[in-house]
Amino acid sequence: MTFVWFINRHVAVWVSAFLMALTLSATPCLFAEDISNLLANATEAYKQKDFKQALEYFNKAMAVDTNNLPAYWGSAAAHGNLNQYKEAESDLTRAIERSTNNVSSSYSYLMRGCFFEQVTNYDKAVDDFSKSAQINPSFPLAYVNRAYAYNLSGHYDLSIIDCNMAISLDPDCADAYRYKATALYRQQKYDKAITAYDAAIQLNPNDDWLYGARALAYSQLNNYTATIKDFDRSIQLDPKSAVTFANRGLVKSRIGDFKGGIADCYIGISLDTNCFLACNNLAWLLSTAPTPKLRDGQKAVAYATHACELTSWKEPYSLGTLAAACAEVGDFTNAVKWESKCILIGLPEKDMPQARKELHLFEDNKPYHTNK
Repeated sequence: MTFVWFINRHVAVWVSAFLMALTLSATPCLFAEDISNLLANATEAYKQKDFKQALEYFNKAMAVDTNNLPAYWGSAAAHGNLNQYKEAESDLTRAIERSTNNVSSSYSYLMRGCFFEQVTNYDKAVDDFSKSAQINPSFPLAYVNRAYAYNLSGHYDLSIIDCNMAISLDPDCADAYRYKATALYRQQKYDKAITAYDAAIQLNPNDDWLYGARALAYSQLNNYTATIKDFDRSIQLDPKSAVTFANRGLVKSRIGDFKGGIADCYIGISLDTNCFLACNNLAWLLSTAPTPKLRDGQKAVAYATHACELTSWKEPYSLGTLAAACAEVGDFTNAVKWESKCILIGLPEKDMPQARKELHLFEDNKPYHTNK
């Protein structure tokens, strides 16, 4: 049961917000010399990922000036990195209460919204982003972050509306094009998603993730030449991405290059032995390759089992892969068991006919091999 894993990536604003806030606040009257030094020390500690030390400096800054918003923003970011979410939320709420103008108020709501987004409370995140936009309607980050929250909660039409609003306010906002493309991809509007990814890449040509995401859109249109070209570029920019190697390996098999696909999956596993996608895709190719010399049922069972373990035996595609691996070694009882469970858990409707085809083969004590 072949598939491509799509991963969203979002750089959280709230965990690094104070770094931007220091440049956006434009209120130097808030910063006495000692406050500036404390914030500078806190920022440096934060950059070094010494979050406890950063907190000490932020707390000192707040003690000197109880209305210093960047200190609260930074403290929230440090608490967040220490998984101290109650304290982080408290810091951001206090920042909202102490905001004295539209700029600082909208930014404080923005960051608390990003906090709620990170802890998967999307309703509260959307509410805070909406307040940020209401206070400052020309603030593109409010719309961009709300668009991302809408994507996470499956409201793709609303996400696209917000992305378009952000783009109208800031035509160079790469994230707006990124999230618009993601929403269009989820709606299976792959041509339009590619157009949005094109715009994002033009603005940010060295973002490996964008090439990988556009590659997946091309793959949905069966344009495997463009798919592999984008995966090549993504790997060139980030040669340590196990996921990208695993994705490229699967796509290579679709153009008949099973040897190259298997090699890519092995590279993915060498980069990350716990990469579910690399384990799953390698097991699939070792089970279903069209020529016997490329198949290795024993290894396929081992890698497929590990993929199932990594996903707590709840991912239907990995169960389907394990079924194919079991069939390859002649264990048709378990092949039927795992393929049946794959179907029971549920797959997208477009993949169900293939799963049933494989199940019928296993019931007839036959393995599944591709035709290429």
